[in-house]
Amino acid sequence: MRGNFKFELLRAETADSVSMVIAKVYAQSYSRLALPSAAEAWASHCRGDELVALAFSGEEAVGMISLKRLPGNPRLYELGMLSVVKEHRGSDAVAGLLDFAGREFPRMADCDAVVMENVSSHYYSQRKAARRGGVDCAIALSALPSLTGGERLSHILSFMEQPGAQPQLVHIPEIYAPLFALFYTDLRARGFIFAPSHSRPTGASGFLTRRFPTLSLLKIDCLTIGQDFADKAREMVADDRETIQINLPLDSPHVGFAAACLRRQGFFLGGVLPFWFGGDALMLQKILPDNAGRMCLYSEKARKMLAVIERDRRNNQLPYLD
Repeated sequence: MRGNFKFELLRAETADSVSMVIAKVYAQSYSRLALPSAAEAWASHCRGDELVALAFSGEEAVGMISLKRLPGNPRLYELGMLSVVKEHRGSDAVAGLLDFAGREFPRMADCDAVVMENVSSHYYSQRKAARRGGVDCAIALSALPSLTGGERLSHILSFMEQPGAQPQLVHIPEIYAPLFALFYTDLRARGFIFAPSHSRPTGASGFLTRRFPTLSLLKIDCLTIGQDFADKAREMVADDRETIQINLPLDSPHVGFAAACLRRQGFFLGGVLPFWFGGDALMLQKILPDNAGRMCLYSEKARKMLAVIERDRRNNQLPYLD
């Protein structure tokens, strides 16, 4: 099914279409999902915090896509919320939105990188991201509930580094040193230095915490690694009823210490996040027990990453770390 669609950037007159599309696509599954008002959507678009493009069939909005500024780095954006109403999911609306966003959004956002979270069961969106220059860098297991109420879905995080972006020095946690070459494959060259597990940071740790109750998901950005890191992290991740993702700054010489602390609490590898804090980040995760569904991965790199991640998940003391 092809369809005849027109695509355009959000306007004040069409700002109410954002909540309408989200409600049609997700409301039955996420009954408590917060829907933005027209004023909120338009204000966010004008500030450049979340740019929105819409797909129309006639005068009806039937799909959307957004480019959202992420909190850890004002020069990092997420391309997401690719949503098309059920009646048009087999049409050209998805490809048209991606093509339109690829042309229009880069002119409006000065950034270091764009990240795309592609659902692990969506082979087409992963392939589209790869063909646009996206590099798979991390896999977030059990990241959100299924629309059909079955096993939870996972995300493939793919990054497009932008021209002129300058990567910073990366500290490689000692316990993950043999794996970093895989996760940095196809990314821009960086300088690397080892970060031992036995370092002792000083000062206080700083965290940015975002909880998504409807998704049973907790995301934590560790802004600084201090001497209280182990205790603070233990307090924040005590709830085992949700999936937890924690991102550690790879420009910190104490990232090896922080990674070792989290692994003792059951966390395992997720991947690397280029430019997450300006510098790169290491993502570790802890998921709802035995609730990550099967995946259909496009890239060979993603399949290799999944094998490494699953190995670390099964046994937090990898043989080569002894």
